[in-house]
Amino acid sequence: MFVVKTVVYSSCAVLCFTALGYRITASWRNRRDPAVVALIVALLAEGLGWVLAVPNVAAAFDDATGVPNLAVLLMHVLAVGLFTPSMLVLLVYWSHPPEQAWPRARRRIAYAVAVSAALVALWVYAAVEQHAETYLPQNYTRPPVALYTLVYVVTFGAGLIEIFRMCVSCARRTEEPWLRRGLRLTALGALCYLSMCVNRISGIVLAHLGLDPLRWEWLTPAGCGSAILFIAVGLTLPSWGPRLAVWVRSYRTYRTLYPLWVAIYRAVPHIALEPPPRSAAHDLVQTTELSHRLYRRVIEIRDGLLVLRSRLTSVALTQATRTGDEVRALGGDAEGVVAASQIRAALRAPVGTEDLSFYSPSIDSLHSEIAWLVRVSECFVGYPWPGGPAATPWSTELAGETTWESRSRTGSA
Repeated sequence: MFVVKTVVYSSCAVLCFTALGYRITASWRNRRDPAVVALIVALLAEGLGWVLAVPNVAAAFDDATGVPNLAVLLMHVLAVGLFTPSMLVLLVYWSHPPEQAWPRARRRIAYAVAVSAALVALWVYAAVEQHAETYLPQNYTRPPVALYTLVYVVTFGAGLIEIFRMCVSCARRTEEPWLRRGLRLTALGALCYLSMCVNRISGIVLAHLGLDPLRWEWLTPAGCGSAILFIAVGLTLPSWGPRLAVWVRSYRTYRTLYPLWVAIYRAVPHIALEPPPRSAAHDLVQTTELSHRLYRRVIEIRDGLLVLRSRLTSVALTQATRTGDEVRALGGDAEGVVAASQIRAALRAPVGTEDLSFYSPSIDSLHSEIAWLVRVSECFVGYPWPGGPAATPWSTELAGETTWESRSRTGSA
């Protein structure tokens, strides 16, 4: 259990301080906002509490101060006196106008101060003179410690229930999807935290029945670890969630365009401004400067299609239209299949004499351009074409240069 608590509680502290650092950086401009201050205080208090919960840190702290089990008291006061009231103040300011929020927040702060004072008084009254690795379970049979535990657990649990209730209520009212997700995760974290409260109360009962409460002590780090994970993610998700979603969408688009791009690149190598990925696997790890890479991929596909127009024939356009009609009858993406069929035909054909254009719907922005090319690439790969993947036997005839490196040596751009 010593190792489990060390690993879990250290991880909880790291999560809290990571979330704290991120929130300070993201919210520095609004640092005077009461909600931002409350959020920072909540994460700081929780992070410090989990540092003190690490067994070696608690023992060292008690030795340094000369007061046995002082780390336990501070951890509980940070939880009841700072974390839960700060979370409630945060939710109050998120759900009420400032003029209504402050009176409500003031009541919660006063309640937290009173509970913290009661915990200090009960801890002094308990007067446990020896350091205990598991302070509460080892002293459940002592009435003062049992009373101290009940006051701590009941007040902390009540705060968690209120956090859960307010998170669910705010999530129902907000129109921001990422804030709603964050609030729901925070509510889930509060529920997980309640498992610790249930475990402590049941431990008191078991101890007075002559059973060993330490047998179920593993439930505390398990519940607390999952709770902190959900809360830390939930409190920061509204900030980094939208950016992550944009990145994931861009990366997925970038990867979706790869089959179409690589087929065109093999036929027209000089479209690449920069050295292309060495393989599909190498393209998977191209995650930096993603917006620039995606923009370049779209431009290079369009440049390649301009060159490939000289391969298009009237027969190929007629066949593509016929294929599109068949797909439309089956409820598929007929436009995407028509364009993909034309590209496949151009990749298989030698340079011709006709000047035709690839099919394309009306496009008025880069976003619509990307969306269209994604459809074409998906059809290019996903449609059951007869004869398998497109070949490019005349690539050197059209491009004149077989590799990006050879083009670089000639100084062309």
